[in-house]
Amino acid sequence: MREAGLLRAGRETLRLVFDANDELPDVLLRELLPPGRYVRLQPHLARPLALDAAGPAALEELKAAGAAAVFEYSRELDAFLESV
Repeated sequence: MREAGLLRAGRETLRLVFDANDELPDVLLRELLPPGRYVRLQPHLARPLALDAAGPAALEELKAAGAAAVFEYSRELDAFLESV
């Protein structure tokens, strides 16, 4: 039973480490750059995509997610581009 608790804690710790690595560049750029000089778009993926499986289908999904993000954040992008 004790091992199950350690396993659960280990998984939670890994999740926190991965989440922190994902957000670190965003936090650093917001701190380092002057206000209004940085914008981050976070595309929503329909499913998880493995980093090492960049085949044609995955690339098409990434392109579609990027285009959808540009549309979704068009107001924020316009404001950002007008300010730089």
